[in-house]
Amino acid sequence: MESSLRKLQKIEADILQVVSKICDEEQIRYYLSSGTLLGAVRHQGFIPWDDDIDIMIPRPDYERFLRVASEKLPPYLALCHYTKDCNYPFRQAKVVDKRYQLVREIFSDNKAYDVWIDVFPLDGLPKGRLSLTAHKCWITFHMLTLKLSRLNYHGTDYSKRTWWQCAVLKANKVIHFSRLLSMTKEIRKFNDFLSRYPFEQSEWCINCFGEYIYRESFPISWLGDGRKISFEGESFSAPQEAEKYLTKVYGDYMALPPKEQRTCKHSVEFISRENRL
Repeated sequence: MESSLRKLQKIEADILQVVSKICDEEQIRYYLSSGTLLGAVRHQGFIPWDDDIDIMIPRPDYERFLRVASEKLPPYLALCHYTKDCNYPFRQAKVVDKRYQLVREIFSDNKAYDVWIDVFPLDGLPKGRLSLTAHKCWITFHMLTLKLSRLNYHGTDYSKRTWWQCAVLKANKVIHFSRLLSMTKEIRKFNDFLSRYPFEQSEWCINCFGEYIYRESFPISWLGDGRKISFEGESFSAPQEAEKYLTKVYGDYMALPPKEQRTCKHSVEFISRENRL
């Protein structure tokens, strides 16, 4: 019997095929990234215990993707982004399959989600050590204010949080950070700040909305013209220097982690199909 995780992976792979086709038709540059790229290189598909798909798109193409995707996507898929929904809590865009829902354990709070893939923008970085240090300080500031604005989103279960996260949650009961900080405005300000250094005029870029942040900063030349790579039996775009990117993010990326670490980062409890669309 097929596991819930494997069902989830297949649905996500189908979403990726649709997104890839749109990008190819519209000449939008995109690249498999982070764990998805690692899975493609090491496993020719998903990392067996991975539960998501990530792609990265240079900011100019990312903005164009946001404009055309809603018109190009089939009815059962939807583009989710903070500019389209004031309650949308994520910095990056997502393409979701509305026919399915699943429950994942995130911070021990069970929430029902549509199935999605993540679409991350790649932004330029400034030249010079001083400018780069200042830029990183501002990134840290925007990340902090955004996290404070989103405190009510992830619930208040303390069981899997650090002591300082628990302290902030308790302080939030008194101060109510989300009333002082608009989540949508903080996401917009963060995006506007990252767009300050145009991608096309930069030598380095960064995926600031992903899991690895500064480890996922790299020379734009590594993207090159891109190359095709096999993932779940289909061909998708990857950075020209995919191996250099993976080494920077993961180190010895071909080495498998210890068995005890080969687990899905979110507990995928079930997937249900809804009879709509």
